[in-house]
Amino acid sequence: MPLMVRAGLPGRRLMLGVIRAAWKIADLRVLMISTLVVALSSNLVLPYLAVYLSEEQGVSAGGIAAVIAIRFWSQQGLATVGGIVADRWGAPLGCRLGLALRVVAYTLFAFSGGLVAAAVAAALLGLGGALYIPSSKVYLASAAVTELSPRELYPLRSMLNNVGNAAGPLLGTAALLVDVRIVFIAAAIAVTAVVLSLRSLRPYSRTERSRINIAGYTELLTTRRLWAPLIGMLCFGLVYIQIEYSIPLMVTERTGGAFVGILFFLNAVFVVIWQLFVSTRVARVPPMLVVVAGLVVMAVGIAVGQSGAVAAVVVMVALFSLGEALVEPSIDSEVTAVVADGLRGPAFGLSGLFMSIGAIAGTSAAAAVVHSGNNFLLIAGICAVGVPVAALAALVFKPPVSRSRIGTG
Repeated sequence: MPLMVRAGLPGRRLMLGVIRAAWKIADLRVLMISTLVVALSSNLVLPYLAVYLSEEQGVSAGGIAAVIAIRFWSQQGLATVGGIVADRWGAPLGCRLGLALRVVAYTLFAFSGGLVAAAVAAALLGLGGALYIPSSKVYLASAAVTELSPRELYPLRSMLNNVGNAAGPLLGTAALLVDVRIVFIAAAIAVTAVVLSLRSLRPYSRTERSRINIAGYTELLTTRRLWAPLIGMLCFGLVYIQIEYSIPLMVTERTGGAFVGILFFLNAVFVVIWQLFVSTRVARVPPMLVVVAGLVVMAVGIAVGQSGAVAAVVVMVALFSLGEALVEPSIDSEVTAVVADGLRGPAFGLSGLFMSIGAIAGTSAAAAVVHSGNNFLLIAGICAVGVPVAALAALVFKPPVSRSRIGTG
């Protein structure tokens, strides 16, 4: 039976109450721990991957760029495949298979050398993410019957991810003082433990068997209700990629490279704080309205950084993180609301694909600004383009009052 949204429940408790309620449910407790450990292990490795490949493996700058691109596109581009696995063979299997591939990838990074081995490891790392991420989202939407709604569970998932995002680099830095390979070995061991723990997840009952056929996908792609969250995710990708591309470059120019590491740490910490105190407060607001508001906050935040002062940069990151905490969980909740069990996996995969398309547009547009001058206002203007696009999508593709789900006939 799919997890149901109880009328009037969302918004009545803070995230701490959600954590306590989820912890009492065995399957959700396992998934909470696995989400934290997976994010932690990823951030033990990824911040130092380029340095490791360059200094320890002797890979050229072009080769490193290729390895990073392979990891990104194998994860984002193949997310729909991960969704198919989740719906056809079950989300628990999709989670375990994805993480098993990540264990192999971390081991390859640690004990093999050269560009070819690094490219294979990067592909496995990305494919593992493509399998795990949509599978874990499907399980959250369709796991054991509980009073927790998706609009409470997805912010919880986001919060745990960002705890790992903040703690991982700190632990990785400590491990680097001993041996860089330790971070890969530690990640492999941690994820192996998660794979074993996920064996306890119960297969959930589905209202119907997976609809892995052309008709099912045609219905998914041609139904207006899904396009609002998909376009919202595209706009989110356009804005979010700036924290990984243009913002670090411009902050480095104005405050020095040392502050970039702090920037990423602050981003993760602020997202956790906002998830704790804000996310459940907006659970009664229509998700796409929250998405539009979040995009506005992110664009305004970038504009605040124009002065270049350290205080302005901190405020920029705080506002950007608030928008991030609002947007992605709301989109996941909307996908869950409009897509029936049996097609949610591919829907989440499509969501990831649309985010990557938005990221390409965001980096392409921002590249001209970065190379022509250090201007936060122009970057904010690029991001602001996503606001009317997402708002228009929310109006044009607004679900009917009945909110019947795609795939229910």
